[in-house]
Amino acid sequence: MTLTDLLSNQSGLECNDHDSASPGNENQLYEAADWAKAFVDLPMVADPGTAGRYCSGGFFTAGRIIERSTGKRLPEFAQEALFGRLGIRRADWRWDFTLNRSQRNEFGQIYLRPRDMLKLGMLIQQRGKWKGRRVVSESWIDAAVARQSRVDDSGYGLGIWHRWYTVQTQAGQRRVDTIMLSGNGGQKVFLVPSLDLIAVFTGGAFNLESPTNEMMARVLLPALLEMGPDGQSGPNGR
Repeated sequence: MTLTDLLSNQSGLECNDHDSASPGNENQLYEAADWAKAFVDLPMVADPGTAGRYCSGGFFTAGRIIERSTGKRLPEFAQEALFGRLGIRRADWRWDFTLNRSQRNEFGQIYLRPRDMLKLGMLIQQRGKWKGRRVVSESWIDAAVARQSRVDDSGYGLGIWHRWYTVQTQAGQRRVDTIMLSGNGGQKVFLVPSLDLIAVFTGGAFNLESPTNEMMARVLLPALLEMGPDGQSGPNGR
């Protein structure tokens, strides 16, 4: 089992957050004293790298591996290696990464400002550069964005979704492909290469179907597709 398997949701372990009966479902994991240990103790149901199942436990465990490798807590390492280099101050984000039942109401998730979420989208768009300086290698960005697996009928990279939308325009239906960072509740960063667009959403629809996808398909993307080259709405949209 490799880090790529963990980050592409292909660990092979019996872990599926979208199946309430799965022993590795995140709600089961949150009651464990050590989430990473509970994850690696799960039974194996497929060869690693062969089947995509959405699994928070794999990401938690990848984070723990980084901590063991660097000798630093993951939030501390993230600030040093990534956030600080993007001009994101430590006081502007929050992340509890203790990985035990004491944080069951935090779920190991990070809290970022929309403007800082946007910077992550820009870093991907610029293939690992920020203001002309290399922050992440091109090869890592390319691997993260590539379709590594398939989860819930969508292409999936390394923590990154591939989603497409059928958008109604005056000229008929258009398919628009997006790359998406997605968090619970409707926290999303969309990259739309065909429109040179990065869109950030936040929300509070936790554990519910977020309206963000509908907003993209019915509001934002149709308006942008109908926009002319001069930035004005018109019948000659591109």
